Amino acid sequence: MKSLGENILHVIDNSTNEEDVILKGTLVKAMQEMVENEHGQNMWQRIIETSMLGDDFDVNILADVEDEKFKNLLNTTAEVLDISKKEAMDRFAHYFILEYALDTFAINMYFSQSDSAREFLLKMDDVHRRLTKNIDDASPPRFDYEKKDDGSLLMTYNSERGMFELFKSLAEAVGEYFNDDLRIREAGKNTVEIKFS
Repeated sequence: MKSLGENILHVIDNSTNEEDVILKGTLVKAMQEMVENEHGQNMWQRIIETSMLGDDFDVNILADVEDEKFKNLLNTTAEVLDISKKEAMDRFAHYFILEYALDTFAINMYFSQSDSAREFLLKMDDVHRRLTKNIDDASPPRFDYEKKDDGSLLMTYNSERGMFELFKSLAEAVGEYFNDDLRIREAGKNTVEIKFS
């Protein structure tokens, strides 16, 4: 996953004899599906027009999508739906983790290999490393961890993409998936402290 939310990458092990699948535009596709499912196709078209990305904007999961274009879409979605950016991120994260990702290209294998939100989140840096090692010029987010004596976890998001707020929303959605009541608070620059139920 190219961040738990920024760019899901599903690379099937070569031993399966299946082709590698790289999903680059999957976040935009998930955004489109969320809006259309909840508000209809006309609302999505309005968001595209308001974002000024152009009528020919490609919503193909295999398309390269610049980070700024996705941020633009997220901000425009909040504006058009008349909700806060935080609510837009939370709603997108909820949809992405609990609906879109679990039904798309067997991404749910990463969830099925974990028994808890803590276990899943602790795998994220290794997942990013493994899934992008054969991709030219890949610069996925990386994570540093510090396990605290009280059982909580410090998790630092390292990326130039500036999507730390979305990362927090996605982490909360991971907690929802595992029915873990996560308490997440900022604990420094690009760092969160996560307390698990």
